[in-house]
Amino acid sequence: MTDDAAAHYAAHETYFREEAWALIAPGFTTLDEVLEVMIELVEYDDDNPMTAARAEQIVRHYWAHRQAELDAPGPRTPSDDERVTRAFVSLHLQSIVAKMNAGFDTDEAIAECESAVATTASGPGFVFFHGQDAARLAYPGATLYIGYGAVVAPGPGRVEVAEKVANAAVAAFREQGLDAQWDGDVDHRIELQNVVWRKPLPA
Repeated sequence: MTDDAAAHYAAHETYFREEAWALIAPGFTTLDEVLEVMIELVEYDDDNPMTAARAEQIVRHYWAHRQAELDAPGPRTPSDDERVTRAFVSLHLQSIVAKMNAGFDTDEAIAECESAVATTASGPGFVFFHGQDAARLAYPGATLYIGYGAVVAPGPGRVEVAEKVANAAVAAFREQGLDAQWDGDVDHRIELQNVVWRKPLPA
């Protein structure tokens, strides 16, 4: 293998490892789902020199590595993922739709939340984080960005309701001992700072 070919392969494998870890570590994707996504990433990219067998080997390695991390004691009890889950349950009990790992990005998350509101007749709003937000949880000390919205017609009242939803979310997170920061601007998301995520891997 030439130096250029070796560098090309190394770059692809580094990218692949990062993508695999971002899918595995947050704990929302099953092993079979990770394998499907990552093997497709190799097979449908003509420029990718990796084999499907190598892709599977890497995924299984990181899956086992993550499980070993979770088997070791964490820095906090309850863990931050448990605290976030409890906060989301608390919001749900206030008739606020609260969804973790909702969609891939903000637009998809909002659409998913609005659909849930319409289906359940909930209100006054919703709280979420999406798949791109979840990917940041692969690394300890992450900042988890929390989105929210109001389920009312556009206008001054919508801002007021959004503020109420955001304040309810901040209160729920802080009640669980999480470092929740929000500047009071409804155009800005809530930040949960220094999160160490230890959600168990799905079966």
